[in-house]
Amino acid sequence: MKHLITLVTLLLCASTVAAQSVITLQPGPEQGKDAMVWDDPLYNKAVRNYAEHEEMLVHAWTDQAVPVFARSYISFDLSDITRADLTSAVLTLYNNPQGTFEGQHRPWSGPNRAFVRRVITPWDENTISWNNQPSYTDWDQVMLPASVTGNEDYVIDVTAMVRDMLYRFRDRSHGFAIMLEQEDFYRALVFTTSDYPDPARRPKLELRFAGTSAVEAPAPPSPLKLDIYPNPTSAQVEVYAELPDGGRGYVELLNLAGQVISSWDLHESTLLHIPLTGLASGQYWLRFGTDADVQIKPLIVQ
Repeated sequence: MKHLITLVTLLLCASTVAAQSVITLQPGPEQGKDAMVWDDPLYNKAVRNYAEHEEMLVHAWTDQAVPVFARSYISFDLSDITRADLTSAVLTLYNNPQGTFEGQHRPWSGPNRAFVRRVITPWDENTISWNNQPSYTDWDQVMLPASVTGNEDYVIDVTAMVRDMLYRFRDRSHGFAIMLEQEDFYRALVFTTSDYPDPARRPKLELRFAGTSAVEAPAPPSPLKLDIYPNPTSAQVEVYAELPDGGRGYVELLNLAGQVISSWDLHESTLLHIPLTGLASGQYWLRFGTDADVQIKPLIVQ
């Protein structure tokens, strides 16, 4: 399996990563982690691995009148980044002019809009396939607009998603999933991967930070405490959330699909009385967290 190595662009100091205000990740074939997954029943592609491809294909098409689909996954190594002052994160995906469909994006049957989503379970570049895709979430997802020209590159603001990766859900962040908004024939986006021969046209993630001096990693917070009762319940649930002194956080009520139904900001310790009127019976989730830690507990509504 390939191991990511950070490629750093230094603005102010060439000798230490800690003093940078911009970090650019643009790994090559030996360091990059990206792969396309493909479902083409005619050639049994759903079980195949395409980690060494030069192309990041996202499409819905047909092959001899048989439906075929492709999605792509990519991950950048953020493990060494401890700075807490991220101001922006920009993902650049470059068109592959030598790729499928004569190297051109195709919005033939309608807009070829696509989503960039955060992957929340681990995956192996050398074993991933259509049949064992990792899980992903639409939390802070980003929409790629429909292509205007066949060979355009995409520059995508993924700041909110990368903040989730660095600060809120570090243990549940394993890169990006890229897939069409509507997997209807005939729509396609054709990008390069880290295996592409031109280094300047490999996928790139640029992180920009507010300061120009070192920012120490935040000290581990005191353990978060979240109590909910009664559970199961029907009319109302009491939520007691305890944060470290001076802490700020949030509580969110989510459905099983991970969609936020309601949310509340917290300041230090709070007792919330949450009415459940109008909610269908079944399981929900209560997510409680700060910028440094997250807890999730199930809630059963009767």
